[in-house]
Amino acid sequence: MCEARDFGYELGTLFACCRAPALVWPGRRRRGASESTTWLLTVRVSGKMREARDFGYELGTLFACCRAPALVWPGRRRRGASESTTWLLTVRVSGKMCEARDFGYELGTLFACCRAPALVWPGRRRRGASESTTWLLTVRVSGKMCEARDFGYELGTLFACCRAPALVWPGRRRRGASESTTWLLTVRVSGKMCEARDFGYELGTLFACCRAPALVWPGRRRRGASESTTWLLTVRVSGKMCEARDFGYELGTLFACCRAPALVWPGRRRRGASESMTWLLTVRVSGKMCEARDFGYELGTLFACCRAPALVWPGRRRRGASESTTWLFTVRVTGKMCEARDFGNEPKFLKKEKSWLARSVVLHPYKAHGQGRPKTEDVKSLTKRGQNQRAAKIIASLPAPASAADLALAAGLKFSREGQLAAAKSIKNLATAGSTEGSSIGLGVTRASAVEAAGLVASGDFTKEQYLKIRFFCKKHGADVFPPYNDVLEEKKKTYPPSETLSATPAKISVPLQSLLDITTQRLLMLPDIDVGDFPTELVLISKAGFDGSSAHKVYKQYSTENSDSLSSSTTVVFTGLVPVRLTNSSKSVVFHQIERCNSSSSCRPIKVEHTRETNDFISLEWADLQSQCSKLVPTVIKKENKNISVSHEVCWTMFDGKVKANLTGSSAMTCNFCKRSPKYLNVLEDIDTRPINEEALKFGLSPLHSLICFFNCLIKLGSKLALEDPTWQVKGKERQNIVEARKREIQRKMRDEMGLLVDVPLAGGVGNSTDGNTARRAFDKPAKFAAILGVSEDLVTRFSQVLSTLRCSQTVDVDKFKKFSFETAELFVKLYGDWCYMPCTVHEVLLHGWRVMKYLPVPTGLLSEEALESRNKHIRAYRLKHTRKFSGVACTTDLFNRLMFTSDPVMQSYSALPKKQSRSVSLGDFDGTSSSDAEE
Repeated sequence: MCEARDFGYELGTLFACCRAPALVWPGRRRRGASESTTWLLTVRVSGKMREARDFGYELGTLFACCRAPALVWPGRRRRGASESTTWLLTVRVSGKMCEARDFGYELGTLFACCRAPALVWPGRRRRGASESTTWLLTVRVSGKMCEARDFGYELGTLFACCRAPALVWPGRRRRGASESTTWLLTVRVSGKMCEARDFGYELGTLFACCRAPALVWPGRRRRGASESTTWLLTVRVSGKMCEARDFGYELGTLFACCRAPALVWPGRRRRGASESMTWLLTVRVSGKMCEARDFGYELGTLFACCRAPALVWPGRRRRGASESTTWLFTVRVTGKMCEARDFGNEPKFLKKEKSWLARSVVLHPYKAHGQGRPKTEDVKSLTKRGQNQRAAKIIASLPAPASAADLALAAGLKFSREGQLAAAKSIKNLATAGSTEGSSIGLGVTRASAVEAAGLVASGDFTKEQYLKIRFFCKKHGADVFPPYNDVLEEKKKTYPPSETLSATPAKISVPLQSLLDITTQRLLMLPDIDVGDFPTELVLISKAGFDGSSAHKVYKQYSTENSDSLSSSTTVVFTGLVPVRLTNSSKSVVFHQIERCNSSSSCRPIKVEHTRETNDFISLEWADLQSQCSKLVPTVIKKENKNISVSHEVCWTMFDGKVKANLTGSSAMTCNFCKRSPKYLNVLEDIDTRPINEEALKFGLSPLHSLICFFNCLIKLGSKLALEDPTWQVKGKERQNIVEARKREIQRKMRDEMGLLVDVPLAGGVGNSTDGNTARRAFDKPAKFAAILGVSEDLVTRFSQVLSTLRCSQTVDVDKFKKFSFETAELFVKLYGDWCYMPCTVHEVLLHGWRVMKYLPVPTGLLSEEALESRNKHIRAYRLKHTRKFSGVACTTDLFNRLMFTSDPVMQSYSALPKKQSRSVSLGDFDGTSSSDAEE
């Protein structure tokens, strides 16, 4: 809203310009503005502006018309239009009703201002307001505006009729219509019924006010209210029916009371109808006809109550009912408006029931029994409501307040005296059990707590339906061990990130790294086995993070606002995750807590899930964003047990595959990330200690999972090429290639027959092959058999197995011994096959630079594996299928993110039903070559 001189052109906006001072809002003037200042009323409109005489009926539109030339648009007149021509302004509106001087600026609202006192609400005036005070009426409307005599029947509509000419629209009269003609305003409304003086401001509600006492409900008056009190009628109905004197204020209920001729529609009378005739208001209802005192509650019914005998149905009276009895009229109608005396076909009824009406009726007195079921003393025969009432009476009859435990012990004693010892023991267990970690509910049966049940849902990947089936099955067999699902749902919500921190779109959802670390730290300190009292005030949480792409994801039928290639990118997902590893003191010398399964997929917590391709450009942008967030990390301060604990964060970026590490270090896939050597120089071992090293690449780790697969593939290729008489690194010639392929097929057959492994078999859907981490791990577990199948040196295979086991070890490793052992292994490889086979890049990095990485990282390399992130991709596929809503892209990504947060929550992990991991001893040749020792993997 602005002054006329400040008016600017804006698209999609109607600027209503008022030259006269009538619409100048009281108490709202700018500096220098006078009474004649013109103000602009800005609203968003649908429709067009035209003269009143050209007005047409349009549904869903409020037509605010003013006779004064205030709404005549300057410089916008039709031919023949003068200053006094009235224009119609049509808008869709929303807002509230308030006094003009309290008006606030609101877009999308039409403020219809009338100076006449017709719309001043009786009994509802502010301090200093008089009869001439102008009120603003703002409503949402549907329907049409027409003259009373042209009224048409419309279902579900309240027709508020006012006789005063205040609502007669200027410039819109039909032939024969005068200034006193009454117009009907039809609207759909919602709200409540109350006295005018109790009226409160409600949005989207039309309050139809009539001064006549016709709508004053009989027997229902407030203190100080008289017959002339005006009531407000507001409807959109559902509820219950009751007698007029028992009427209470209920939302959405219309009580149509027809006593006086106030509701006789003007200009709509039948032949022979007079001013005192009562008309029926017809609506779509359901129900039955009954006396007011016999009324039953039914939803969705309009109950029209009339005290006059006009609506008493002929031949339909109950015992003791007289002509003046008030009946409730409830029918299902597709209504029309008619007079009361025209209702039904009374002559037809008298003709059909003539013989029955002529009979004499003799009433025999009898004594009726009381209503309801007969009383019973057997508790088992009572309904659940009756049992609760019986228990409430017993508790109320006690002389002093008794606790639940006292009542349970008393009930147990009663059962014991009656010889029911099993029931007595169960009740005693129930009374003495705690409520935090579950309660004893019977002999040997303990009820799980909500957090325990949530941990089971997380580890078992249960849906809501599966959980309820298991719970109801247990209850059916007398073991109510699972809490209600609502309790489990509350525990699940505690694991979700705050909604204000989430950034969700159909293609991407993410949470700031700082917020995720704060939530993770808070949940870690809530673990039951952590005693904060023994902790120092400053701690360090070491975590590992990274991102990885996966493909072959389902595409759902959802609206998309992405670019044209969004369909192809929707099948690929890049997941950025974080895994907490270890909680230590500030010097990292004391470990207070370590995640047991930090390489498990269920421990990987989401940072971002995005539908996109893992291109080089994406890798660079994502890494820059993660580094920016990491540089701004601040310690998390948590108060627990009257102690403020400050937890700093250290993130190890080790969960990457070879493609990402090559991009981040600026090297190719065939080049060493540390010494930058090409494949032809990877077998050169003499200057390995003196050659410059890229220190920046050390922080990315060694990727134990991918290293395991690369060592396996190296030996498979080595064994395949040994079939040649003079093996070479590159196999050229069709005949030599056929020999190598035949040898490879023989190796695949032997691996399947002798070890039960599938090697290089393409998977269904064209996503990868069967050579995964489990295949390589099982092959290296039996190095002798693996070497025999390949035809390579058993000593080399055994050494490879020992190096990889050390790389995956979660214990601290002697770096100097590992350096010596791995260098000797590299020398053995070069000695046996170095004259024709170049050492693969990954094998080179592990054997010759692995000791540098172990020395650089703050925790053992076995705890920083990328396996948790890699295996999380299968969970993303499963969760999108079973645990997300498919109707919306945002809802789908949000549900997926919340499910990932829930299943990776540290508290849920501690209560999961997973068995404890078995420690496995791996025989390693002593790194000095003299004896063997055992290392726990």
